[in-house]
This record gives sequence, C-alpha cells and structure tokens, in this order.
Amino acid sequence: MGNNNSAFLLEQATELSKLYLFVQQNNELLFKGPKLESAITKYINFMNDLPNSSQNSLINVTDNEILWVWYLHCLDHESYTKDCFAAFGNKKLIDKSKIHSTIILLSSFTPSVSFEDIIKYHAQFIIKFKPIVNLHFFIFQYLNFLRNNDFDSLQKGIINLKFIFFAHLFCPSIYEEHCEHYIGKILYYNPVNGKLNCEKKVKNKLRGVITTLEPQMYQSKIKSQNNQANYKMYMNQQMTNRAGFNIGFNPGNIS
Repeated sequence: MGNNNSAFLLEQATELSKLYLFVQQNNELLFKGPKLESAITKYINFMNDLPNSSQNSLINVTDNEILWVWYLHCLDHESYTKDCFAAFGNKKLIDKSKIHSTIILLSSFTPSVSFEDIIKYHAQFIIKFKPIVNLHFFIFQYLNFLRNNDFDSLQKGIINLKFIFFAHLFCPSIYEEHCEHYIGKILYYNPVNGKLNCEKKVKNKLRGVITTLEPQMYQSKIKSQNNQANYKMYMNQQMTNRAGFNIGFNPGNIS
C-alpha cells in the first residue's frame, strides 16, 4: 500500500502545485472581494449540481476558481465532512479523486466555514510557495511521520512537508482511509489557526474500536528520537545521491 500511496500523493501534490501557481497569478482570490465571492458562488452551485452531472467516473473540474474554493473547504476536514453529510447523506463524502456511483442531493449544499478566515491564515503560505523539485523526498517524510504517529513534527514541519499534508486533505475520503490505515485515527486540521486537533475520538474501521489521540507529544520522546535518528541516517544516504539537492534539513530540529 505504501508505494501506491506515494504515487497517489505525488499526483495530487503535482496538481495542487498547478493550482497554487494559478492563485498566485490571480491573487484577487486571496482577498475579500468580488473575485473571491464569485468563486465561492460557483463552487456552491457546482456542488449542488453534482447529482445532475455524470457519475461512475471521477468528478471533472476544469475551473480553477472552483478548485480553489473546494481546496479551502477541504482544509477544514471536520466541517467539510459535516457539510457533505448534511447535503448528500450520511457517509457520502464527496472526493474529486474517487469515483462516486450515485450522488443524491438531500438538502442544499451550504459550507459552514468562513472562507475569508481560512484565507487570512493561508494566504502567506500560498504567496511564499515555490514549485517543489523533490516531491518524493517530502512524501516519504510525510508518510514516515504518519507511520510513526509523530504528529508534533508534522505540525511543526517545514513548509514543503505541510504542502504534502494539504494535498492529502484535498482528497478527503482517501485521506480518511490513509489515516485509519497508518494510525487508526483521523487527524483534524484547523485552517484558521494551523493547529491539529488531537483529541477527536473516531471509530477505527479496521479494528472496530474507539481510539483517542493522546495529547502528550503524541508519542514518548524516546520513541520520537529513535524514529528521527533512523530517518536521519536514511535521508543522509538518500541526499548523497541527489546532485544539487540541499535544503539544510535536519530531522532532529524541525522548524
């Protein structure tokens, strides 16, 4: 499953890079105004019209303004899930990267998030973004943190690591499947303040039990240090084989 997940995240991160560049070139989407309001309206209309669109295939979206607002909504995974369930029924989580056989609108799709608040926090991330050359490196690092339940390092991670996390969130149902596969829990991200919610209880579909993320650095310091030491050794080997690759990264001191 690991290799498949890496390939999936590589594809999603590549597509998100293109979306970021589009928004940088159309920076009116980063501020309150008619451009953003129009994009939000188009997104809501698009979601409400999904039952009338073709099904049994991936959801095809060619309008980057719709994708931009959809992305912002998905950053708040908890709210996006509730909004989807309210509009399309329980367990119906709309995902652009997954084929949906049947979509039935039970009530009007109405986002419960403040897109303006999300953008206020997220705008600087978009403005500073530059295309990532070594996506494989950061995907490996991201999946390694998930496997080791090292959520503190994930939350404090460098900007490129967070980018992979955001690309993952933009595929909400796949994101849940991967979270439950790796850690048996779903991580909730608050896009207004950048914090991970580590006290949510969710039913583990794989084990059928209720689990809780522990608020004590998520793992013991000894285990975290061992994981980081092993990872550092691995990446030192990898980086010596990458000509011109130098990001000054130290797994033992993530900032």
